[in-house]
Amino acid sequence: ESVAKTGKLLCVEEHVLAGGFASAVSEVFMKEGISCRFDAIGIEDMFTESGPYEPLLAKYGISAQNIADHARSLCK
Repeated sequence: ESVAKTGKLLCVEEHVLAGGFASAVSEVFMKEGISCRFDAIGIEDMFTESGPYEPLLAKYGISAQNIADHARSLCK
């Protein structure tokens, strides 16, 4: 409903993008013929470290600020 209204979609994952939620969503949208401006935020395909939650979100580009920045950019 939101995508139909705005024509935009931002998927956010707290893990590797490849083969993840955003991939599944984009596959469904393509199969259904739904066109929209699409972006995904998540971790690139790499080994990651463990540690405190918030600093790791910032390190891998999935902090609240980065998500908000991507959303604003998508809306331009």
